[in-house]
Amino acid sequence: MYDAHMHVCSSDPADALHILDACGIARAAIMNKGYGRELPNEEHARWERVGFAILERYPDRFAVFATVDFGTMDEPDFGRRAAARFEEAVRRGAAGLKLWLGKPDHHWMALHDPRIGAV
Repeated sequence: MYDAHMHVCSSDPADALHILDACGIARAAIMNKGYGRELPNEEHARWERVGFAILERYPDRFAVFATVDFGTMDEPDFGRRAAARFEEAVRRGAAGLKLWLGKPDHHWMALHDPRIGAV
């Protein structure tokens, strides 16, 4: 059985592995909620570090999907910086990109927005 994704609720990588083993799950993708528009988004950054720590310890059991920091989406160089951040995440082992663009009532970026094109 493959899980679509999991939200890690512990900063201990062994806890995440225990959950997979207890549920009979072979592999899971760790996807953080995503950066919001509030700055700084320290909570997300902390959980992203946890995700990469789990990946480093158990690379055969987990995959990590990076996210984009939309808190700076109104700045002129947003696309370039977001693309560079994703490239760094791939170097760290990210398997893909989760675009959590928010809901329409949050007035976040639409997927067809040209600013996301660089990513």
